[in-house]
Amino acid sequence: MDLNSIIDTRIKRPKLIKGIRITDNESLWGRIYYIMSCEDKGIYIRIPPEKVKYFEYAIESMDGQKSIQDLELDFHHKFNRQVDVLGLIKLLANSGFVEGYNPKSSELDTFSHTIYKYNFKKDITLSPLVDKLYFIAMLISLIVNMIFLSALIFNIEKYRWLFREIDLIKNTGGQYKIAFFIISIISILYHELGHVFAGLHYGKSLESISIHLYAYIMPMCFVKFKGLNLLRAKKRLRVIGAGIYNNITLSSTSGLIIPYLSNEVHIGYFKIIFYGNLIAALANLIPVSLSDGYFLFSLLFDVHDTKDRFIKGNLFSKGSRKSLKSFVVGILLIGLAFISYILLALSTFRIVSMITLGPNNRIKMLVFLIWGIYIFYAILLSYRQIKKVRDLLL
Repeated sequence: MDLNSIIDTRIKRPKLIKGIRITDNESLWGRIYYIMSCEDKGIYIRIPPEKVKYFEYAIESMDGQKSIQDLELDFHHKFNRQVDVLGLIKLLANSGFVEGYNPKSSELDTFSHTIYKYNFKKDITLSPLVDKLYFIAMLISLIVNMIFLSALIFNIEKYRWLFREIDLIKNTGGQYKIAFFIISIISILYHELGHVFAGLHYGKSLESISIHLYAYIMPMCFVKFKGLNLLRAKKRLRVIGAGIYNNITLSSTSGLIIPYLSNEVHIGYFKIIFYGNLIAALANLIPVSLSDGYFLFSLLFDVHDTKDRFIKGNLFSKGSRKSLKSFVVGILLIGLAFISYILLALSTFRIVSMITLGPNNRIKMLVFLIWGIYIFYAILLSYRQIKKVRDLLL
């Protein structure tokens, strides 16, 4: 049963769930907004300040006693204007705030297939000692990254291998395949641990850890915290970016070690660590829906996610409003995706060259083609989700 038919039959007298609250928050650039949330159910809506009064009145008036027609009259009398109450109910129902309707099609469901999910029954917290050790580890990793960046800038001769084709020893391809498999698993785990420790550091407890086939193709781990969306933007940025930061730190560490190694096989292993973690960081940086880059981009440019972006301008008016900001954000989004794609494909080619014992132009073209098709496919899924949400709200 779709949402419209549910509203026509079961939500004749809408009643909101218990435990809803509205809190204020602030974007990275100081813009104040509000969040309507129910932490027990893990659902959130971001609300512009000028729309808060409508949601507050919805909490007050949608008690299951009034029909939609009665609510329309109440809203008109309260605010002295015509309010699209049905559109408001659609939004609240689709987000899970209306009793009798639990939306099954979340953004995660739309973009991926769940392979395994573990729900935490008890709250997990960091002890003061572990929290201090985490802070020290982050400080050390910052120093390592700064040293590697300085070495790249001021001592580039040691890092010419970054720009040369892979030099290989015969009969090492099999070893490199095994090494790449092991290092890939370690990189993924280290990436997710970055999110876990950062979230726990800011006092948020783990809700679940799941494994998905992202875009029904690529394996992906997804860590979910309780109340993460209620964190201030700067803290949320650190939690979301912690996984990418961890991968960059592993790349920097291996990059600093490589110039001091003499054994070619050992150098090959550390190059796999370097490129493997660079691939992990860049793959997550591409801003397609549900990637770390998607959420980082949303925070940096203050863009609401797909379920919330249509509240402003669309909830109480017909049509969409185009602005210079949306155009600039779109150009930056495409630019970031393109740059990440080029660097990602080049890094993948280096790894493939090591595994297949030598660079090959056909392999290079195949790598670029595969990543290009995958990203294009993910973008199409993003458009599908946006269109779906837009149809619900307009």
